[in-house]
Amino acid sequence: MRFAILFLFTFCCLSLQAQDIDEDVNIGKSVPGYIITNDGDTIEGRVKVQTRSKNQVKVKFTKAGDGQKQKSYKPKNALGYGYLTEENNQSPQRVDKWRHFLRKKSDQPAIPFGSTNVFMEVKATGKARLYSFYKQNNGQVEYTYLHYYFLEFEDGSRERKISQNDFDWAVPAFLEDCSRIRNLIESHGYSKLEEIVSDYNKCTSYKIDKPECGCDDLGTGEEDEKVEMNTKKSVRPDNNK
Repeated sequence: MRFAILFLFTFCCLSLQAQDIDEDVNIGKSVPGYIITNDGDTIEGRVKVQTRSKNQVKVKFTKAGDGQKQKSYKPKNALGYGYLTEENNQSPQRVDKWRHFLRKKSDQPAIPFGSTNVFMEVKATGKARLYSFYKQNNGQVEYTYLHYYFLEFEDGSRERKISQNDFDWAVPAFLEDCSRIRNLIESHGYSKLEEIVSDYNKCTSYKIDKPECGCDDLGTGEEDEKVEMNTKKSVRPDNNK
């Protein structure tokens, strides 16, 4: 009896941990979306929403006008994909948003025994790009993950993995050309890394266009990033526009 109680307590705790990951509200449903082929062509259709880890392994896609003929595309078969879903904000009002994924190499597979070539979700774009990555744990509970980020410069000059353990020193070192970042690290924390990178991109774009403007004069950049990430073209390669 004591063992059964302990098992149930452990299972509940793990389940709560899984809920904190915040799976897509449309999981299991087919929603409007697109894929980007290896030739750079964009094909419109519908995407079946999966778990966070499985979204990174393959995309289940039905081409517009193709009836129910669903095909699966792994990262070796496509450059990326995206789909329209809604914010999971516990609000009665529906707020639509696009989620975009691009093919990238990770340091470990998203699922046990999987490939390290994955689709990573793009969280911020600009001079610095931020990708979110979830690794499924090898435990008995299906939807528990390790979560971290990959941060890179758009020109390909630098890239590094960012975890909660090294966030407070690795991010300021990577984004060192904006003095505002250190203060944002202290005030925002790891959970707001997307906002920090968005602010950095706004900071550096102002430096390029208006050298006399300092970073401290800027806002958070959150509003601009919401507008940018709500268009599918914002994260596609230049030759796909």
